[in-house]
Amino acid sequence: MTKAGKRPSPPLAALIAIVVGTVLVISSLLDYLILIFPPDLQNPQWLLNTISEIVGRGIVPMVGICFLFAGLWMNSRSGLPSAKKTSLMNPRLWVLILSSALGVLFLVLSPIYINGVNKASAKEVENIEAQAKAAMDQLGEPAEQFRDRLKTLLQNPQELDRVIKSGQVPPQVVQQLQQARSNPAVLDSQFNQFKQERQQEIEKRKTDLVQRTKTGSMKTTLRTGLSSLVLGVGYLFMSWMGYTKRGSRARPASRAS
Repeated sequence: MTKAGKRPSPPLAALIAIVVGTVLVISSLLDYLILIFPPDLQNPQWLLNTISEIVGRGIVPMVGICFLFAGLWMNSRSGLPSAKKTSLMNPRLWVLILSSALGVLFLVLSPIYINGVNKASAKEVENIEAQAKAAMDQLGEPAEQFRDRLKTLLQNPQELDRVIKSGQVPPQVVQQLQQARSNPAVLDSQFNQFKQERQQEIEKRKTDLVQRTKTGSMKTTLRTGLSSLVLGVGYLFMSWMGYTKRGSRARPASRAS
């Protein structure tokens, strides 16, 4: 028998749930503060990395809020007196506010992250295309210089024979010289073929890099951007359900009295 006027103590399960939930929520919020300090909002890469870290840890405070809701619900079922629904002293109200705030935060972070990833991907594609263009522009210079030296050598038959007999020239070049001796147009044909093959290689490498960049951007967007959206909806749904359930519990209690 309990003494008259003595307040009933909260059940052990409720205390454990509240303590675990409080620890999870506070540690998560401190972790978020450490992540964003010092802020560097002018650095797009810092912003993307920070959002990715925040979203990656977004499930932890959600679990903590679930523990808090469970503990507070068990307290209410044990017959403990509770503050009014709109009272600032009511812990349920602050849990609902925290859940709503986190929901709005993750909903806002989702489009910011997606937009940032798209901009970073577009910039990377521009860099790849610029590098490919530079490689294309520089492609013909060494080959043209080599072709011009061979043409100069063909104009001096004695020097050409000496170079061929010296054994210092690769067999492939010797073959080109012998073919060009009877048909000088061979040099231009071989140069054009070489240039075309290298252009195809550069174009293929550029296409592969651009495709890889876009694929990585899409995966990152799906992994972090959509996860942030789902977390935002989940937090707001929990806060809405918590508020409506609290209102529905008050009505049966008043009838029973």
